[in-house]
Order: sequence, then C-alpha cells, then structure tokens
Amino acid sequence: MDTHHLIDGWTAELASNSTRPRVFNHNLRLHPGSFKGFELVNTVAMDAPSGGTETVYLFAGRATKNAKEELLLRVGLSTHDDARGALLALGQTLDNCMNPEIPRVEPGKGKLGKLVDIGFALRGADEAGRATGKGLAAATFTLGNTLVTLHSVGSSVVDVASVAAQLGQWLAGAPDTPRLQGGQATAFAPRHVQLKAGQALTLVEQLPEPGAAAARIQVLARGGELRRVGAALVFVAGASGTQDVALYSHAAPGL
Repeated sequence: MDTHHLIDGWTAELASNSTRPRVFNHNLRLHPGSFKGFELVNTVAMDAPSGGTETVYLFAGRATKNAKEELLLRVGLSTHDDARGALLALGQTLDNCMNPEIPRVEPGKGKLGKLVDIGFALRGADEAGRATGKGLAAATFTLGNTLVTLHSVGSSVVDVASVAAQLGQWLAGAPDTPRLQGGQATAFAPRHVQLKAGQALTLVEQLPEPGAAAARIQVLARGGELRRVGAALVFVAGASGTQDVALYSHAAPGL
C-alpha cells in the first residue's frame, strides 16, 4: 500500500476537524496490570518507523477452560515529535504490511472511529481465511503524536477492540476528578491563553527523561498544533483568539 500521497490528505483532514482535540503524549508506558485478563510477558524497546521511539509489549491471556487456546496480544506504542510524524510512521507501517488491503476505520463511526485520528483495522478470520465479523484481530491507528499497533498473535484470535478503546481513552481522555483529587494526575495552568495565529507557546521547557518512574505528560488542545522542539513541548495557535490548552502530568505507572 503506497500511502505517501495520503499523508497530506490525512493531515488536512485532522486540521479541518474542529471536534477532535489535538493530542500529545510523552513517556508512554504500559505495565503488567494494564489490560484485564492479560499478563505482561515481554517488553522490547526499538526504533520506530519514520524516527521516534517504540516500545513493543507482549501480553498473554490468563488460563482459559480450553487449554489448547493460546491468547497472545502484541501492543506497539511509538511516539513522535508531532502528529505528522505519527502519520508518516503509520504510512510506513502500512507500506511494509503483508496485507495491502487493510480497511480504513470510518472517521466518526463506531467506537474505534470516534476514538482515533486515522486508523485501519482487520476483522478476525476463520480457518479458511474468511472474515468472521466477530471482533478485530488487528488495529493500527494514530492519536496525536502516537502510533498504536495492536495484533492478535496467538493460536486463537483475541478481539483487540476493547484494548484499542482503552488505549484511545487513556491517550486522549482527560483525567477524571478522582484521579485529580487523589494525586494520580495534576492539571497545570493556564488553560486558556490569548494567542495570535501562528504564535508559539512553550508549554514545557524541558520534557522529563523517559523512564518507569517518570510521569506521563499529556496535552489536549482545541485547534493548532502540538510539537516537540528539542527538549521542549510547544503549542502553535491555528487561529487568533483564546486557546484551550490543557496540560496534565500523570503519575507512574499510568495505564
């Protein structure tokens, strides 16, 4: 699948969508208890497509009644300097995929379409290779500067839809009141700032070094662009006026 010509279209599509927040996440980490019913088996750090960094997690489903079932879930999280970097990584991932006809998730439709920026997903298949329609066997999508890849890799198909929804909420959802009041998350001011179109605002001068004990930095903004410039996190206004920019710090271990 040659997606190079689609990157500009994807970027324009996201820029024109006023209902979706702009999202930026730094220091993403999963842990052994991230997904109910699954145990963390292995974690591997690697280079991400089109630059950036990627961590791949392998989760195994806990014992089922059928001892022959092997439930394995591969989760890849790659982070980039901005949303375009994540889209470039998505395009490269699709170009390198063995299946050139992965259906795109229809924007704004269904649970996954409402959660992600740009996404593609495959249904599970029977032994003859026919789509069963009983859940998703794989999903690849972007949310802001993050590319997520989910694959069922065991002998039995794992429906990755619920994991995709959980990750989507984790990446793009603001922390709830109990987390804020309990100290698991912190909101920083100012949230509403006056900027001119194209004006840049430095949100974080020095992003923390990634690590298991470091906090996750999350930004949700309406309009404009979020990008990493060196060690700093910057918001660039898309239009003049009051900008709604929410900055949060999430205590480890996160999800």
